[in-house]
Formats: sequence, structure tokens, C-alpha cells
Amino acid sequence: MVEVGISPMDAITISTANAADLMRLEKTGRIREGAVADLLAVDGNPLEDIEAVANSAHHRLVLKRGRPVTRVPVAEGRSAAALAAAQ
Repeated sequence: MVEVGISPMDAITISTANAADLMRLEKTGRIREGAVADLLAVDGNPLEDIEAVANSAHHRLVLKRGRPVTRVPVAEGRSAAALAAAQ
């Protein structure tokens, strides 16, 4: 989005709160009391460098429904989804 001139803040809002509103998901897309805890914490400031969100090397914490998500290494010839299913 930023490649076409949308500000980083607007890109984040469009991808989170606006997307949740479009899907009528009232408890997602925002950080607030009572919301589902899906969260990405990154090194740096994504408002200054949106690549911090896009590049997983900058990801420090991922929460899905309040639980930490860990990376699944991709083995040669197997997708991450296949490895996750095998665990």
C-alpha cells in the first residue's frame, strides 16, 4: 500500500481496524479492552519504516488469540503448513 502513496499509519489501519469492520468482526482489528488479542510487536517504528511489519526478521512477538505464535522452520520440500500439521 505504501508503494502507491498510502501513509504507513493508514496502511496499518486499513489492514487491521478497517478490515475487521468490513468483515463485521467487532472484537478484532484494534487494541482495546475486550478485543481478541491478535498482535504483532516489531523492532523499530513501523510508522517510520513499514518494512518492520513486512519483514519477519523484525518480528519480536506474535500473539494469536492471546497466545504466542512460534515460527515453524520450513524444511526443504515441505511447506510451513505441512510441518505445522505434522506436529
